[in-house]
Amino acid sequence: MERKHTFSKFIYLDTNILSELAKKKLPWKPLRDFLIKNDLTIAITGQHLVELAPVQKLHDELVNLLLLLPSAYIKPWDMILREELESHPEKRKDSLLLTPLNSMLLENNGVKKLSNQISSEKITRSNIDQTNYAKKMLKRFNQLKENFSPQFGSKYILKDENLFTFCIVVQWLKDYDEDFLLTFKEDATKININSFRSIQLYAQLIFYKYYLGNREPKDLSDFGDLAHLHAIPYCEYAIIEKDNCNILNQIKRNENTLNLTTIKKMKFIRELAYPPTVH
Repeated sequence: MERKHTFSKFIYLDTNILSELAKKKLPWKPLRDFLIKNDLTIAITGQHLVELAPVQKLHDELVNLLLLLPSAYIKPWDMILREELESHPEKRKDSLLLTPLNSMLLENNGVKKLSNQISSEKITRSNIDQTNYAKKMLKRFNQLKENFSPQFGSKYILKDENLFTFCIVVQWLKDYDEDFLLTFKEDATKININSFRSIQLYAQLIFYKYYLGNREPKDLSDFGDLAHLHAIPYCEYAIIEKDNCNILNQIKRNENTLNLTTIKKMKFIRELAYPPTVH
């Protein structure tokens, strides 16, 4: 008899991994066994749905996947940021859970309801809006990068990250809750940046990848990747494509943002399905 699933611990899979699973290129049972054994739930965000919206041929199998494996919608970025604000100067401790998806199996027309959510006009429109935003950001990237100069010489170094992240967090807070920010107008350094892990990780990935790594975004998906970051510091696992996985592990080694999260590549899921042979 399986123990009751608590929906309190989450594993974040990037969209490519969800797509691979929906295509049934990997069996589901080994992943399901791992999730149940470790009381883990697949975290699903609006960003996943936005990115999968155009791939209509996958929708039916994606619905099956989300209903048959422990999965749930988690809170969107603005709800997580609100909880971070309310927790300041401490760290946010609220659950990520918004809606368990498995329970829809017990609802009247639950399967159809989930299918309609994934294929909704609102999700399709969001995909178009995000694509247009990414095109705009791709053109503006170099201009924005010049707004933050190296602080300790001609090249960016790891010591620049603290100020860069501080500036990004303050910019976000100004847009989201200026009243909160004004309570620190006498001394903004009293803001505990570590309370805002959702924004911290966003800033740190940009800094490590494009400033410290001296790279430029090559395609629109680079900006879509940033929309996945807000929940990762609050997940037990994040399984991410190779490039960003390497960068997140660099961040994990140098910062405290991901000290609660294990970061793995797609290989982790493949080896659950097909364990390496021990000789």
